[in-house]
Amino acid sequence: MKHKLLTHGTSHGTPLINDSARVTEQLVVTEYQDEAGTYRYTQKTVVAKLPDGSERDLLEVLTNVMNFWEHYMETIGIVPVARNFTYDGNVRARSRAECQPNRLDFEVVQGQRFHQTMRFLRWDHKSGKAVPIDLTASKISFRMYAPKYDIELTLKHELSGKEFKTTISLTEEESLLLSRMSNDVERQLCIDSLPSAQAALQQLAIEAGLQREPPK
Repeated sequence: MKHKLLTHGTSHGTPLINDSARVTEQLVVTEYQDEAGTYRYTQKTVVAKLPDGSERDLLEVLTNVMNFWEHYMETIGIVPVARNFTYDGNVRARSRAECQPNRLDFEVVQGQRFHQTMRFLRWDHKSGKAVPIDLTASKISFRMYAPKYDIELTLKHELSGKEFKTTISLTEEESLLLSRMSNDVERQLCIDSLPSAQAALQQLAIEAGLQREPPK
């Protein structure tokens, strides 16, 4: 892989990051408390692991680089005024309503290695900061399951106003296909295309008297 390893030194010494494996994705889970109890917010970050064992958020590093070049270009007259970019990590006080749409889901592909790094924080209202959660002697549970869906289908007889309903259980392959849809429109089109759904709707049409039962 091109540039996976850096073997040359720099004018400042050995590179702090000399291997692409030192740059990894990390999920930051921040826990909040209100009168209704505990709620959480999850955000994705990219971190660089330094030789001394410490970690730096890559966005913070890039922000510092941008500010350096802005001020350098100002000193040599390329730009009249340097812009100054700020980095706050996007870890702040959040309401329960803001966190409710935020959901953490993993999708694991059979035969592919799953590796995920997570960091757990708790918001401190007194200091106005998020502090690391001490997980010493804690037990963390992680459940994995194949997605499985039970779909309810409804057919309405317009003249009588009567509704006919049935439920179908999708196969593992159908469930996996449906889980890959990104919105309700795509999910509905996917369900409509399934042979099992089409057969179930045909049976409902027969029960509603909208279609004759095919000869055996």
